[in-house]
Amino acid sequence: MLPELTEEEIAWSILTGQVCCAGLTHDNREIRCWYGKDSFTLHRHGGPAIEYGNGDRFWFVNGKSHREDGPAIEYANGCRGWALNDKFMPEKEYWLSLEKIREQNGTS
Repeated sequence: MLPELTEEEIAWSILTGQVCCAGLTHDNREIRCWYGKDSFTLHRHGGPAIEYGNGDRFWFVNGKSHREDGPAIEYANGCRGWALNDKFMPEKEYWLSLEKIREQNGTS
């Protein structure tokens, strides 16, 4: 079961203009999705854009599978997927790519 949104999550969505929708999928699974306010593409900073009641979680930024602090996909069974800007890669390549991006941006 999905937990209730915290006051911090609600405040963050108001501050950033992100929209949260919750409900059930066609096969009756709980789901919560976050969208960009103007684009209605999957989008969330600081957390997964899709959360299922069984614990599966998926990170998206501007409609692309993307996460800069861990796997972009986390299944409840422990399987994980690593992605930057919709490009999936092995974990080792992910960390190397992220390091290069941070060096280019001067944030390493």
